[in-house]
Amino acid sequence: MIYFIADTHFGHENVIRFCDRPFSSADDMDEAMIANWNARVRGNDTVYILGDMFFRSTNAEAILQRLRGKKRLIVGNHDGSWMAKFDYARYFVSVDNFLETSDGQHSLTLCHYPLLSWKHARRSYMIHGIVFWTKNPIPMLHRLSELDKYNYYFQFTLNAYDRDVEPSILSKNNVIIDL
Repeated sequence: MIYFIADTHFGHENVIRFCDRPFSSADDMDEAMIANWNARVRGNDTVYILGDMFFRSTNAEAILQRLRGKKRLIVGNHDGSWMAKFDYARYFVSVDNFLETSDGQHSLTLCHYPLLSWKHARRSYMIHGIVFWTKNPIPMLHRLSELDKYNYYFQFTLNAYDRDVEPSILSKNNVIIDL
């Protein structure tokens, strides 16, 4: 399976208030996200992290050691500080600022930031993070009208930490990001 997630902000106390996350502390949030991640992701699954994985975390390396899957990081604006503290590269298959790739059927452009234009925009998908201005889930995907055509289901990062949401899986195959 291939998963996409963004803006987990492990260790970030203020993101709880900013994004109305249902936790009393960053430690509680981190533990819930780790449990939900590992309940879904298996060892051979690929997880694209579209930036801002940690922010002000004091235990980023310990968390990375606990997360399953082949992790591929797309660097976000809050990732520089934790990346300077240890040899982060050993926990990731790749680390990129921007990535053009494929899921085997479709061209994908991955970036932490939403782009207005990208290579082959008419026939590829732009998947991004960093959209915080509403409490409603915002899909990390452009060309939403074509989702059903390819059996894709993209759900924003909310289910990574929401204890009360039972995600509905709409896809029969391909990509699910309902961590």
